[in-house]
Amino acid sequence: MRDLSRIIDEPPRGARARAAAWLRGRRFSAAALLALAEIVYVLVARPSTLFIAALAFVLLVLSVMGITRLGPGVVRDALIVVAIAQALVLVMPFAIGLGFAVGVISAIVLLVLLVLAAFRLRI
Repeated sequence: MRDLSRIIDEPPRGARARAAAWLRGRRFSAAALLALAEIVYVLVARPSTLFIAALAFVLLVLSVMGITRLGPGVVRDALIVVAIAQALVLVMPFAIGLGFAVGVISAIVLLVLLVLAAFRLRI
């Protein structure tokens, strides 16, 4: 058998590197929380579903365009979080189309489960 040398995981140095590492380690939990906040806003403020879906789609497209143009860093990691959250928000109008009560309850339960799983697994 091969003798593998020890791997030392050194924490990043500098505030930007630490922030990027923290955000990278919690992408899905941050995105799930952002999507949950947006959906709670939609339920409370009752804006147009079509407007919210169009806004989420535009933000998703702009985020993906920014992700592909930027190198690794805090801004790119933040855009990844925004893109994941907007993809989750886009599910909401389809869920409402299936039935308001069932769609809203299932979307909220799904997002709460995603938040719980993300925090438990620290994705």
